[in-house]
Amino acid sequence: MGETASFPVPLAGWGRRALAGIIDLAPLVLLLFWDGTIWRVAVAVAYLWLLGHLDGVTGQSPGKALLGLRVVDAAGADIGGRAGVIRRFLHVVDLAPLGLGFL
Repeated sequence: MGETASFPVPLAGWGRRALAGIIDLAPLVLLLFWDGTIWRVAVAVAYLWLLGHLDGVTGQSPGKALLGLRVVDAAGADIGGRAGVIRRFLHVVDLAPLGLGFL
């Protein structure tokens, strides 16, 4: 205990990660306010699944790609599609209490 593990890639700061998240969610927010039908939930789930899958398989969502960020595991490899999707849907829990889960 007390030892610090070295990480193979530099970690991105909170501000850059937050900006990438805003870029990723902007299309979803526009879609949700565009139409008031039942399709809102389906569109939200599909979009969040897509972003999570991209994070897991390629390491980058559109926002992360624009800012040169990647999601990697402790060894510096991509986390995989399943882990990416789970991670993305758990971000909904982080956002629930006014975004305080990200702090």
